[in-house]
Amino acid sequence: MTETPETSYLTWDKPLLTSATEWLLAGETGTTADLSETLLLLPTQQAGRRLRESLAAEMAKRGGGLFPPQMATPALMLVDEESAETVADTVACLWHWVNVLQSESLGRYSALFPQLPSGLDFNWCRLMARSLHELRGTLVDANQDCATVAESGHVDPERARWGDLAKLESVYRESLAKVGLRDVHDAKRAVAAKPVLPKGIRRVVLMGVTDLSPLVQSALGQAAERGTAIESAVFGPEAGESLFDDWGRPVPEYWAKRDLPFANEQLHPSLDERTQARDVAKWLGRYKKNVYQTVGIGTADPKVIPHLERELGEAGIRYFNPVGQPVRRTSLHAFLQALLAALQNPTFANADALLRLPDAWSWLAQLDTTIEPTTLLRGLDELRLKHLPTELAAAAQLEFVERREDEKIGCRITARSALRLLQRALAELAKEALPVGLADMLKTVFADSEFDSAKPEDETCIGAITGLNERLAKLEAAVPPKARRSSTAELALVLDDL
Repeated sequence: MTETPETSYLTWDKPLLTSATEWLLAGETGTTADLSETLLLLPTQQAGRRLRESLAAEMAKRGGGLFPPQMATPALMLVDEESAETVADTVACLWHWVNVLQSESLGRYSALFPQLPSGLDFNWCRLMARSLHELRGTLVDANQDCATVAESGHVDPERARWGDLAKLESVYRESLAKVGLRDVHDAKRAVAAKPVLPKGIRRVVLMGVTDLSPLVQSALGQAAERGTAIESAVFGPEAGESLFDDWGRPVPEYWAKRDLPFANEQLHPSLDERTQARDVAKWLGRYKKNVYQTVGIGTADPKVIPHLERELGEAGIRYFNPVGQPVRRTSLHAFLQALLAALQNPTFANADALLRLPDAWSWLAQLDTTIEPTTLLRGLDELRLKHLPTELAAAAQLEFVERREDEKIGCRITARSALRLLQRALAELAKEALPVGLADMLKTVFADSEFDSAKPEDETCIGAITGLNERLAKLEAAVPPKARRSSTAELALVLDDL
């Protein structure tokens, strides 16, 4: 497809939200604006919410009303919600890749695996599964898979390796097909070839999207061939049209040569990330109530973000991170990681680390009301210092005798009770399918928890629990009925995707 979208170039000498609102309403002269046949593709969902509010506010000033446009991220172009096919999500894809790697005779793929490790354990298969899945994810952005690359004329030095990848890819697809699933990357390519737009859409506008993938570009090209108008609104400096390609993506070589329009007095060096965040919060404080209408913050270094969030929170300045709070920073993720370590290797050290987490205290409180965190922690310390247990099983079987009148063993008895409860829970998890056993355990953990969605940390935890439940359900549907199950292996795959 050689056609390109009709592009409008908007300079960034005023807020992008203002420019976008004015541009969208430029042709609406009446009291009612009808944009219901327009689909706006935006960088983030939050951008869509803010733009919708801005459009409504502008029409309210005119004393009129608005039939709003539909808004989504470009990923919508690769989704067909009406399809009868069931698409495997990431955790299901990883399970089937691991299954293929464990069941196939990998010696048949000598070009791909010229020297296999002496022991093909689960962790090797898990990491290789992740690499293969990510490789296909990279290829799909260019509308390719292993087979098409192998058949192309661009891989002559590595033709044998790509041939093995194509064969392994075929076996993987067969594994998915046996349970009625289609690979997520294959599904995207199929939708891109025949994109399905929301009902009633006649016009698609790319607004401020700077990282459009070739696959989405292909989908938009297919939509254009069917009569849908494709437009692009690009934001940049004055006379900067040449800085972007035909689809609104920055051209790196032009931007690399561009001088930043800053004077020395506008640049403020900082010693480290913490100092930088503190200085930013201090400068924002000068704007007081006008800070939200005046200043925006961007950072190229993700290491600065936690410090910024802390400093802005202490300064009472509301903020929004479009990336969201990483699930890996939640207490739930820490609990699941510690649980996985205890399942993989039930040593006293791993059990001790798990039982020191607040979520573990909540779980214990539902099972034994006599176990209090302070007593438990003291007992775990005493076990480690006085008894030196190496395995969870050995620690759970310890017997204590008061050898002196002033010797107190109550804390150790409490710790032993907690260790026995954990030992029993790990055994039950190992016997049951992960979605069942883990769901029961987490219900106990959060039985008395109350969440406030207005608090960012609670909202992140709610999202993490929801995401976990969705992955567990999809994993259960993806595993063949007679397959050999391992709760430990499946939890590792779920955590890789969470």
